[in-house]
Amino acid sequence: MMGADSPALTLVPVTSVAAIRKRAGRTEYQRGIVSLAADGTLQVAVTVSQGSGILRSMSEANCMVVLHDQQGNVAAGDKVESCCLRRTEYCARHQFLSLSCR
Repeated sequence: MMGADSPALTLVPVTSVAAIRKRAGRTEYQRGIVSLAADGTLQVAVTVSQGSGILRSMSEANCMVVLHDQQGNVAAGDKVESCCLRRTEYCARHQFLSLSCR
């Protein structure tokens, strides 16, 4: 508003903990939960229900998983891009979320 520049979202590569179904040909944004894996890397799991009327998955999610148009199905262990939805205690402790929650 009023000519202010909005900062670009920071997309960060994270590892998918489970398979994600996706058809190539369009970009999709799926709600996810980013956490720290045992080896210190960031991992993401998409919320179970992705429907627009499912409020529970919206409240549980702390990120959006960005699945680009040319991308097809994702296998467990594949890298995907993610951006933070909101500030949480987790954001304050991990640089990934601190950077992308601005």
